[in-house]
Amino acid sequence: AGDVSLSPPPPGPREVQAEPQLMKQLQEAWDQQQIIERMLQEKRDRLQSSLDRYRQLGSEILADPVAFEEVEVEAAGLQAEVAVLSQKLNDFALILGDWQPGHGALGANSGGMTWPYGAS
Repeated sequence: AGDVSLSPPPPGPREVQAEPQLMKQLQEAWDQQQIIERMLQEKRDRLQSSLDRYRQLGSEILADPVAFEEVEVEAAGLQAEVAVLSQKLNDFALILGDWQPGHGALGANSGGMTWPYGAS
């Protein structure tokens, strides 16, 4: 009987070259995710401030209707921006899973999609 090995075959030349490219793409995606997280927090802070002004103007009996409308439009715009940034973060979470810089290639708990967005 022949010797049966359960280990995967050694990577071919093409697979060895792909690893640095994958790591670079993962690092770029992670960097973008960090930027979006900061942007999202800033937008959430601005949204909270805008909603506070909206409530304050709403409680004033003689509030300027134009100012009230401007704050209302600003809050709606910020809500939309927060929603878009939140969706982008969710997309990155699907791509990166639990990957972080310095942890090597994608692990068992990673998103499993290839960058960008499942493209081969």
